[in-house]
Amino acid sequence: MDYRKGGSMLHRSQKRSAWCLLVSVSLAILVFLVSATTIHAGESLYRQLSLIARGTGDVTLFNTLNTVSRNLDWSQAQEAEFEGNLRILRAETIEGTHDEMNLYLVRKTEGDLFILSMPTQEELLRAGEASPYFNLETMLQDKLRFRVEMIEDSINGIPYGFARFTDRPEQLLFDRIFKVSIVLMLFFVMAGMGLTLTLKDFQLVFQKPRGILIGAFLQWVVMPLIAVGIGHALGFYEAFPFIFVGMVLIAASPGGVTSNLMTFYAEGDLALSISLTSFSTVLSLFFTP
Repeated sequence: MDYRKGGSMLHRSQKRSAWCLLVSVSLAILVFLVSATTIHAGESLYRQLSLIARGTGDVTLFNTLNTVSRNLDWSQAQEAEFEGNLRILRAETIEGTHDEMNLYLVRKTEGDLFILSMPTQEELLRAGEASPYFNLETMLQDKLRFRVEMIEDSINGIPYGFARFTDRPEQLLFDRIFKVSIVLMLFFVMAGMGLTLTLKDFQLVFQKPRGILIGAFLQWVVMPLIAVGIGHALGFYEAFPFIFVGMVLIAASPGGVTSNLMTFYAEGDLALSISLTSFSTVLSLFFTP
């Protein structure tokens, strides 16, 4: 056996692994910095309303905001068009009951937050599919283009921004293309890596399942605990609970294609990586909060 050749291959593999790790960490830091620098005044309002939805605060504020938004003098409103997202917060009206009070929010990409003036249930039923508010809950995951009227008003001395639709929100073309292309990309990446493996590779993995067991332990125990620790250390638990919950959920989610791709580039144990992805995906049905 040529040990020099083997050592050279190991050295190249270690270098690839180091580069993959460096790129991953750099991207994570970049995403965090971008998120931290884009915190807007709207975050404070959203945090306040989120706490009410979770049962901390005066739930009657939701009803007040909805009522005020319907009774505003919209003749003084300004028309605007922007990109953003639709949010909905649900709060129980009476403790121990299933009655809910919904508050719809329109959020600009830049962070500005507006209370959406919703028609009454009777008005929605009369308008049907012709209403720009029809079936809004199907749009919660999309990036949208809004055409609205905007107006400000104060409640108990606190200013709020209100908006109502002048046209039905539209999903951005790029958003549609991205969602389709990402599925196709994931398919081709997984298929391409799968073609490099044989059944024997997977047999070797399951003959010695220690790697899968260690990976599962790290995935479902260590990573969520690390996310909880980072969230507390950065103060997200108190200041931005929705970010804190998101961090824990991401940490407790199964591995995906990226881990397999990094393993492939680093010339690691691809069969083990794909097996871990499949195993953790099945376990996520029971362990992901």
